[in-house]
Amino acid sequence: MQQQRDQVGAAGDKWLNSLPESRRVQVLGRKGLKAWEDGKDWRKYMRGYAGLREAESRLQLYKPVELSEKTITDEYQSPKGSIKKFQTRKVKNAAYDIHVSENVNLKPKMLAEVTRQINKCID
Repeated sequence: MQQQRDQVGAAGDKWLNSLPESRRVQVLGRKGLKAWEDGKDWRKYMRGYAGLREAESRLQLYKPVELSEKTITDEYQSPKGSIKKFQTRKVKNAAYDIHVSENVNLKPKMLAEVTRQINKCID
């Protein structure tokens, strides 16, 4: 990692040397330019420079949905008045008491969104 830092420092110095002074002031600021010209490291003064660091994933990780083995028979009344029965299973790793129909393939992202919406309604 130290070798990478050294290479970045040298490349930054080379790039700064190729710029006109007015552009260097925009990039480093007046105090930064003076410090860099006095031999200080430009990375302390570069605007918007975050430095070298380990890359972090921007993708959100979701836990797999865990359903209970036990099914519950539930029923509802259809708009035509008939009673329909269906099977549900409890989501074990949900923050709330959530049951889903057996024929629904609940994906982790969907569970996270349901939790987010419930939290939004509660707050």
